[in-house]
Amino acid sequence: MTLENNSRYRTIVFCIVALLVTVFLFYLVYPEIDRFTPPKLRGTDEVTQEIETPGKLFLNGYLGPLFRFKSLGNINWMVLPLLGWFLFSKRKKERWQMALLFVWVVSLLFICLKAYTNSRYQMTIFPFTSVMTLYLLGLFLENKTKGIKTFCISLFILVSIFNVVYFFSSFKKTWDMRVSLTKSNFPYKIVNYLKNAPDLDSRRPQVFTFNQPIFYYHTNQTGIDSTVGHMVDVWIDMNNETGTTERIYTYLKKYRKMKYIFIGKAYKLSQQKTLLEEFLECDCKLFIEDNGWLLYRIRSKPIEEEILEPGRKVLNIWNKKETTAKGISPVMQTFSQTGNFSIEAQRDNEIGRNIIVFRCTDAVIGKKEWFQFGYELPKLGVNPKDLEHKYITAIVRMRTSSRLLKSNANYVSIMDHNIDGTIQPEPRVLYSTKWRTYILSAQMRPALQNAILLFQFSPKIKKDFLAIQDIKLVISSNPL
Repeated sequence: MTLENNSRYRTIVFCIVALLVTVFLFYLVYPEIDRFTPPKLRGTDEVTQEIETPGKLFLNGYLGPLFRFKSLGNINWMVLPLLGWFLFSKRKKERWQMALLFVWVVSLLFICLKAYTNSRYQMTIFPFTSVMTLYLLGLFLENKTKGIKTFCISLFILVSIFNVVYFFSSFKKTWDMRVSLTKSNFPYKIVNYLKNAPDLDSRRPQVFTFNQPIFYYHTNQTGIDSTVGHMVDVWIDMNNETGTTERIYTYLKKYRKMKYIFIGKAYKLSQQKTLLEEFLECDCKLFIEDNGWLLYRIRSKPIEEEILEPGRKVLNIWNKKETTAKGISPVMQTFSQTGNFSIEAQRDNEIGRNIIVFRCTDAVIGKKEWFQFGYELPKLGVNPKDLEHKYITAIVRMRTSSRLLKSNANYVSIMDHNIDGTIQPEPRVLYSTKWRTYILSAQMRPALQNAILLFQFSPKIKKDFLAIQDIKLVISSNPL
């Protein structure tokens, strides 16, 4: 075999091996990082960051600077074989090259281990990795044949084009959202309202945002983001799972004079275990919901004060000073049940008061048991005719077992029975094992026959429980 033929043979082998390695790697990586997320996992913070499965956590997370193709392109992984060639070749290594390599490796390890949750952190090392990949490629091709040079450059160009085509719909969505504003899920209603909101002064920040560039790009208002330095105390409070929202409300409303909260729906869903959800539920009112974004208006006063305003009637159905379940809520009714349930009053030392705890004494896995209880307003002395077109608001503070969270079999609901026999339910499932306040509001229809605040408790095992700390029922002409 001549020298020329030998060189040609090695070129062909190199090209085939490089192509097969690239195709095989893409065959493994792309389906995994683009894997469909099961509906039950949607809304979690891991889903938002695309690290919700073990494969995504490994490729998009820990090795994200190299394999998060959707955000950082698909050539950075090639630094690995090029780096191996550089370190083990007989080529002389300059001191500055080894120094830069050391800094890059340390930075890469830090980001892979400590900053893997979000692509924006991985983006900080992206320019260095890309430049290093191309620089090492240049060194590798210095003495190579024309065929290898042509193949390598063509391979880089083709795989880059492939990545753009593969994720084109995602890139287009970002372009439409940030630039052309033609995407159907752009929050036009919220943006247009904020541009012309009569109660906002563009000279002072009155909108509290959660990393929402849309607000700053497309409105003429000023705001404060949750990540700025002087909001760190509020941010910490919002991320707590226990406690109250009093300090959050006081700081945002009374001290900072905030009027609105602008937040993405997906982010809100990911924070259901924290006090942020409690704050939005109790101290704010949903003002506009628009294509995946939410605009809340912060209440002018705490809801405990709002319900005492003229024109609102509070029904006394809960006495927290009593020590027995019957004494705490003597007007509570049982509507239906399967199995044996206990209703007991217990002392909760964490909150310093007595609560009512519901349990099933014979619950077993696979056997469906339920207990329905609550309050019929006519039996509380309220005439159904007086409720027509009125709003009934229930303010319930409770907690439950982790197994029963987000279960359609465990809920609280306001139901109105119409004269035509139809029922209008407003169910709310429980979302936290900590004490949380749930606010339900429903407008009563004409020809009303009955109105009920209904609870359903459906345990899976004996240890499951439903605990209620307080219940308030409010009748008003306008929604709270």
